[in-house]
Amino acid sequence: MKADSTWDFKNMDVKFSAQDPDDYTLDKGHSGELSVSHNFTDNVKLTWLNRYVYNEGYASNHGSDYADPAVVNDTIHRWYGKWDYTWHNYQTNLFALIKFKTGKIKHQLLTGFDYNYQRQPSYHYTATAAPPLNVNNPDYSVDRPKEYQYTFDLPQYDYQYVTNAVYVQEQVDLNQYIKLSAAIRYDHYSFYWKYAYHDYSSDSVFHSDGESITAHAFIPRGGIVINPWKNIAFYYSYSQSFEPQWLNAVNRGGPFPPTKGKQHEVGYKGEFFKSRLFTGVSLYQIDYTNVLVADPSDTTGRRYLSVEGMRSKGIELNAQGNVSPNIQIMANYSYGTIKYFGDAVDGSWKKTDRQLNVPRTIWGLFVNYKFIDRALEGLGINAGVHHEGNRVASWFNQDFVTPAFTYLDAGLSYSYKKATVYFNVNNVTDVKYITGGYVTGLVYPGTPRNFRISINYVF
Repeated sequence: MKADSTWDFKNMDVKFSAQDPDDYTLDKGHSGELSVSHNFTDNVKLTWLNRYVYNEGYASNHGSDYADPAVVNDTIHRWYGKWDYTWHNYQTNLFALIKFKTGKIKHQLLTGFDYNYQRQPSYHYTATAAPPLNVNNPDYSVDRPKEYQYTFDLPQYDYQYVTNAVYVQEQVDLNQYIKLSAAIRYDHYSFYWKYAYHDYSSDSVFHSDGESITAHAFIPRGGIVINPWKNIAFYYSYSQSFEPQWLNAVNRGGPFPPTKGKQHEVGYKGEFFKSRLFTGVSLYQIDYTNVLVADPSDTTGRRYLSVEGMRSKGIELNAQGNVSPNIQIMANYSYGTIKYFGDAVDGSWKKTDRQLNVPRTIWGLFVNYKFIDRALEGLGINAGVHHEGNRVASWFNQDFVTPAFTYLDAGLSYSYKKATVYFNVNNVTDVKYITGGYVTGLVYPGTPRNFRISINYVF
């Protein structure tokens, strides 16, 4: 921090961490996929997709206790947590695509069934306060996890989330200029979680709690595409979303209505240079309602309220493709805002507040040039620039805004027969930048200059 109490982000120590050098997080698992499809006729196709994922994880980590501000008198206070878990997920999707005509009108009918099963049968978490660190001279030798006396222990945990859905969607080609689409989807959710824990900082009682929630909804969507020319399309789409609340018990303030979303999008897509270059522009607005917040009148901190939500809107532009046989480009630009519909009942936010870690502006440009002269054939050179606007980096302090940043990447490639060698340098000028944060004074620096060498061979 500077003498005038502003933050000196340019001279931040990117090597400092609230974590101990011996901390670790280990995740491992396996997955499998199976897909089956069959064409009964040229106009009738059935597809069945299956996916299974298993994960288990282990971690031992120190970190900030998320007090705001994070640093007081050059000291950051920390916690220590240790956990292990198992988790598995099975998904299946069965759908049929049917094409037919009624007169001159073309139809594509898509109907199917989705099933998603998630289960976390075990999760053991223990935590306690850890020794504080001086940010100017951190001494990690005081970290001795084997000697810590845990103040929180969660040995029992079970979580299950199941969704079933059926849907019907139809696309109608009225003529070569106009296409209409409409769909309806029925979703059914079932969810439960049970856990038991000791919180020795308050008492020695073995607490148990949990939730069991079921919900369902019909979700419509639709749109129109207009092709005034073969390579140009204008479109409008409307869709809804539905998500049951993560808690619903009466003693938590429930039952609560599900979180709902409504999205409107209008845009353009175009193809140029014989479909080698693709461009697009879209304007969107998404409204979320029935968002849960803490009940300010509840002194136990367990009850919640369902309040009006937020609106996200913005514009996105993109271009990608080959502008010539030896020049490829990728360009993008986006500007967006997220605002609450109203002030929080407990004063924790105002409708004018910005969302955490969300820059309003992001843009980038990447250009790749391939030499086609015989003397340099196979050689390629590329360069790119990426920019992100400033962002609020604290849950509790709208004035803690990290600066915008721009960095450059560059690279070379060389292809010979079936092999290609790549050499890429990221963040060429070694810019110090910040990708986000959660509390005042504690941020996450971006990756410094680095390089990568890779080889690709096609058999």
